[in-house]
Amino acid sequence: MKLKVVFYSMYGHIYRMAEAVAEGAREVQGAEVE
Repeated sequence: MKLKVVFYSMYGHIYRMAEAVAEGAREVQGAEVE
């Protein structure tokens, strides 16, 4: 499974949330996260 987390962050809050989403997705076996 491939997953791409796309986001826009002006002040960095959304960036941290997107990083958390990507980190959680990386724990799924077979997941490729960009």
